[in-house]
Amino acid sequence: MKLILNPKDFERIPEISCYNNNYYKHKETEIIIYEHCDELYQVNTYTDVTDSKNEYFLGCAGCHDGSSLDGDRPVEVEFKIQYT
Repeated sequence: MKLILNPKDFERIPEISCYNNNYYKHKETEIIIYEHCDELYQVNTYTDVTDSKNEYFLGCAGCHDGSSLDGDRPVEVEFKIQYT
């Protein structure tokens, strides 16, 4: 199962974001997504952190090609852990 996240639908939250730990808010639904970049494994993990008591793992996407919610093209998130 894949989840397609379009960067145009999100805005970065600079107050709580830094280097490899970025937070994005969906412009319409106000869902907050946490994007963590692991440079060693070249993978981004995505978590829905809208409700701090109930965080939901959304999946992973390779970031070796620059894929990110900071980019221009949609990010294909797969519901699996991509570490080897």
